[in-house]
Amino acid sequence: MIPKIHPTFKLNGRHLDHQGVMIVAYSYVKEGTEWEKEVGDFLLNWLDDFDVMTVFTSGSTGSPRQYKLNKQHMINSAIMTGEHFDLGPGTEALCCLPLSYIAGKMMMVRALMLGWEIDLVKPSSNPLKKAEKRYDFTAMTPMQVTKSLKNIHKTKMVLIGGAAIRAQLIEDLQHKHTKAYHSYGMTETASHVAIKQLYPKFENEYTAVGDISFSKDKRDCLVINAPSLGTNDLGTNDIVELIDEHRFKIRAVLMMSSILAE
Repeated sequence: MIPKIHPTFKLNGRHLDHQGVMIVAYSYVKEGTEWEKEVGDFLLNWLDDFDVMTVFTSGSTGSPRQYKLNKQHMINSAIMTGEHFDLGPGTEALCCLPLSYIAGKMMMVRALMLGWEIDLVKPSSNPLKKAEKRYDFTAMTPMQVTKSLKNIHKTKMVLIGGAAIRAQLIEDLQHKHTKAYHSYGMTETASHVAIKQLYPKFENEYTAVGDISFSKDKRDCLVINAPSLGTNDLGTNDIVELIDEHRFKIRAVLMMSSILAE
């Protein structure tokens, strides 16, 4: 499949259709820096006529490995995120994550499919430092948020992932006038499957997005059921308290956590 690009999509302030995105992608691959080449490679792969994309896991739950994701499942994930946070066409977003992994890729998929106006910056520890406007949405790692606390007001909403969040960071986010959320998911689920709000309201439990539901296995570890993402009975190593089929609390981790940046 060749995904269609939303008519309101903007990249770094420029309206781009399919041809425009292809031109930018080729330019990044041919003349860009290493991080820009990753962007170009992703865009060319996204707009080819194959139904799947090859992605690499981050290694947070074991050795990094290749995994094939269906493009339609990635689109479904983007739509669920847009609906969950009410982020429609014209949303101003900042992508400051590397496109070598699923979190960065999905920021671009959301922008392309939902008609966002997305700015790309080189991934760094303090990506908001030079921002000259206030974004509606961005996704960052806990380290990036920690280093960006003086500038976190430059995004109205931040989705944090990539690792567990320390209590000190949650405290530091108070009264920063930025809505903060923590994501739960993995490469195999094309980004997050559940969200927990950190500020202005603190929630103890993660809540499913879209049509996703949860159960437990004999170890009391979370099992993910996400039909729109092509995933059923996907086991994790996270011991949980299952509140109901759409909400859970993490109690312990048998191995390394499944939590990732979205």
